[in-house]
Amino acid sequence: ITKIEKNHSSDIISMIISKTNICVTHILFPIVSALAAFSTVFFISIFLLYVNFKVTLLFILIVLLIYLLIIKFSEKKIYKVNLNIKDNDHNLIKILQESLNGFREVKLNSLQGYLLNNFKNSNKLLRSSQAISRLIGILPKLVIEIIILLIIVIITGVSLSQNNLFILPFL
Repeated sequence: ITKIEKNHSSDIISMIISKTNICVTHILFPIVSALAAFSTVFFISIFLLYVNFKVTLLFILIVLLIYLLIIKFSEKKIYKVNLNIKDNDHNLIKILQESLNGFREVKLNSLQGYLLNNFKNSNKLLRSSQAISRLIGILPKLVIEIIILLIIVIITGVSLSQNNLFILPFL
């Protein structure tokens, strides 16, 4: 194996590792998390439908409406963030490849600072886009949990103020 083939194979291995990490963290993990959450909600909903059909149905419709609103308002932001992640990840790899492949030209033309600044800027944009993407992934769950807790507190407060204690065992 020649030196060129070794360098080329290391580039390929690096690209495969990078793309695999992106796939696992941004595609597979969210799918598995969503399936686990969906199955939990499904079985709890089935049980609650058996206990009190009308209240559970109303509750499910409210939660679905909230999720649809969250999806509607965050769809464009998710697309934009994912586009930024893709572009900046590609840009980082391009900068690294140009730096390593043209090492002699970089040294002779004193391009270290320029390439370093480009790398830092792309890396900063990539990391901030990844953080926003993760936040958008977590935020709907937190919003729904807070709204559910508020609904439970409101129902409990109304029931206690009206001496309607029959609903408390269902909460």
